Amino acid sequence: MQKTNSKAFLVILLGVLSAFGPFVVDLYLPSLPQLAQFFDTTASMTQLTLTTAMIGLAVGQLLLGPMSDKFGRKMPLIISLLIYIISTILLIFSPNIETMIVLRAVQGLSSAGSVVISRAIATDLYRGREMTRFFGLLMTINGIAPIISPILGSLLLEYIGWKGVFFFLAIIGIVVLLFCLR
Repeated sequence: MQKTNSKAFLVILLGVLSAFGPFVVDLYLPSLPQLAQFFDTTASMTQLTLTTAMIGLAVGQLLLGPMSDKFGRKMPLIISLLIYIISTILLIFSPNIETMIVLRAVQGLSSAGSVVISRAIATDLYRGREMTRFFGLLMTINGIAPIISPILGSLLLEYIGWKGVFFFLAIIGIVVLLFCLR
């Protein structure tokens, strides 16, 4: 007998997964001035970390969507979360801004798995009106994440600095991975 997840669990998990990409991009926005100071670089170079993360997020959706169609949902999601966690931890130890730019691209690419696969799971599970309602919930959560994340990022930055923001993102990735393994 196959064990199924409750609807509330799926709403929360898929909601968090669908908002993961925007959250990853926006949470560290308040850290950009600190990054420029820490790496002794220009604002343009720190803004490039944002650009590469967004490019990675876009390209990742194009790559990981078809991969999840071919190989199933769970394994590509788990692998993308593992790569996300590793890249996020490596970001904390970036020796220079160039390394950070590359790692942000990898982080964006890997966080795209959560976004695209969560929506694919929703379409696998629901049809008709039920799917419309479920997507409405996902989009509500997805719409709130870019609003809340810079505010939360500012609070985190005040208390734990820019490295702490990435540590927080890594912890979120680990928690989400553990729930996905369920």
